[in-house]
Amino acid sequence: MDVRKVPLNTDVGVEKNAAVIRDKILEVSKEGHQCIVIGHSKGGVDAAAAIAMYDLYDHVFCLVCMQAPFGGTPMSGD
Repeated sequence: MDVRKVPLNTDVGVEKNAAVIRDKILEVSKEGHQCIVIGHSKGGVDAAAAIAMYDLYDHVFCLVCMQAPFGGTPMSGD
């Protein structure tokens, strides 16, 4: 099993982080593997956006989101 961490900046928007995640997923898929993507908190939202925005369904085996604020959060209302 190969594990890779994708460093994200939680202070930037979903679109920027989705592009970073997309690049890592495509890098792994070039090696002939599908990814199991795990995202925590905003990382889950960023990962789901990457998969949807860039049509990465064939490259991702599954997406696991832990404590992801898909319905929003009062903390992000600034």
